[in-house]
Amino acid sequence: MKSTEKQALKDTYVRTIALIIAIFVWTVSVILCSFAKAGFLSDKVILVAVWGSIGTGLTLLSCIVATINAKRSVANFKREQLAKDFEQTETLEIMQAVCSNYNAVYYLDMLKEEVKFIRIGNRIENGMPENFTEKHPFEWYIKAYGDRMIYEENRAEFMENVNPELIREKLKDRDVYVYNYIGDKNGEPNYFQMRAAKVNGSENHFVLGFADVNEELKESESRERMLREALENVENANGAKNEFLSKMSGDLRSPLNVIVSSAARIEARADKESLTAADARKIIIASDNLDTMINDVLDISAWREGNLFLENQLFAIKDALNEALALLSKRTANKGLKIECNLQAVHERIYGDAQKFIDMLRHILCNAIECSNDGGVINVTIIETQVLKGKAYFDIFVEDHGTTLEESVIESIFSDDVIENGAALGLSTTRIIAEMMSGKLVVTGKPEGGNAVKLYLSFEFED
Repeated sequence: MKSTEKQALKDTYVRTIALIIAIFVWTVSVILCSFAKAGFLSDKVILVAVWGSIGTGLTLLSCIVATINAKRSVANFKREQLAKDFEQTETLEIMQAVCSNYNAVYYLDMLKEEVKFIRIGNRIENGMPENFTEKHPFEWYIKAYGDRMIYEENRAEFMENVNPELIREKLKDRDVYVYNYIGDKNGEPNYFQMRAAKVNGSENHFVLGFADVNEELKESESRERMLREALENVENANGAKNEFLSKMSGDLRSPLNVIVSSAARIEARADKESLTAADARKIIIASDNLDTMINDVLDISAWREGNLFLENQLFAIKDALNEALALLSKRTANKGLKIECNLQAVHERIYGDAQKFIDMLRHILCNAIECSNDGGVINVTIIETQVLKGKAYFDIFVEDHGTTLEESVIESIFSDDVIENGAALGLSTTRIIAEMMSGKLVVTGKPEGGNAVKLYLSFEFED
């Protein structure tokens, strides 16, 4: 019986005794009043008897009221106690339902150092000491379990990870703490899992569940092994592809060079206005495109393998721009395009990878030529915007006025799957090299037609 209920009953006993005394006093007062009316007692005695009767009546009334209140308090207390018992029973049932997948479930109250059994599995019931269900500290249960159910080589790690103080510390910043371990089951190693969950958001009260997860973890290990094997196969395939490209690049260029040189001789000998000369120019341009694609694929493959490096030499921005324009002169002339250039640089001689810089300009210009309509204009602007911490910062703008790139093509430029999304392979390569130079590439399609490509780079410069 709880202390609150005992106190209520004690108060009731005291009031009952007081009630009996009050009734006795009231009876004596009534008898005295009767004697006084018969003339046996004086007026003073009658007055005392009257006031005694009134006082006794009031006392009697207060005792009756107090008794009723006491009974009501006891009844309320019992109702509250029944509600709490029902709530605890309901909570226990919920815990049992939630923990249905666990072989053994315990409730720990760290403040009271109490352990309550919610479920005891057959494996634990049959393998533990007979006094296992008696009241013991939690450490006793864990030691008994570890000595009988955990292999000796795994026992120290198990005892460390299921220590109640460690569990409480883990639950301070999370709702659930999970620990997987290997135990003995029918003489064979088996995967088990301990899951600790806070009760009412307090790390001092938690439920521990122990479950057999052998099949789940074996399936997970099997899936991970398959994924590792698949990844190794992909890496091997990529390695073989890169090796093939690296070895074949020279073999691909050899016949390509022969085709280009032969087409150039044919163009030189033929009448410039003849179909033969026009076909020769087409062969040269197509060969140049193919050579550029081979270089881009090799650069991207090297980048993916972490083998793409930058050189550092002194070169002139104007010379690099003129070389890029010269490489594209046949393409420009074939479409009747005009390229207008505007170079505004205080520091024209800079340190960096000259060939990679030329390649970037060539890729951006190739895209502009491809998108431009015949007879159109391409604007190229290179401006030195500032000098900061020993570096000159340049904004490079290339603008065409022809066909706008589709949004999917622009997205592919900034995707890591640049070879698979090869519609804008050259711009993808430019983006990669720019990022290696701590720069940035921006590609925007213009609503009125055409595209604006912006390249932001910085270089150390010659004093």
